[in-house]
Amino acid sequence: MEHDARGLEARLATLREQVGPASFDPGFSDRVMSRLARQPSLADGLQVMFFRLAPLAAAAVLLLSTANLVSTRSSGRPFLDRLLQLPAVDLTAALTADTGLVISLEDAP
Repeated sequence: MEHDARGLEARLATLREQVGPASFDPGFSDRVMSRLARQPSLADGLQVMFFRLAPLAAAAVLLLSTANLVSTRSSGRPFLDRLLQLPAVDLTAALTADTGLVISLEDAP
């Protein structure tokens, strides 16, 4: 097996000598770098997408907030609670929160 590998390496070395050194034309690196400088970067693309989508997202937030406020106007709840869809909190709801802590009001003095 090693004999075959040595023979292949010798043949490969001979072929490399026949072909000559591999190199690019003069100015190749300059052409590549100028091409890369002309192409937009990922940050530029993300910035363009943000400027396109941010106004749409802001308009959607305003539209949904307005619809939410209009549909809950007669509930008698405060403005901020209606805007953020906060649930109504009373003593029972506060004492039986999802923390697993349950307090009985019957044991209170």
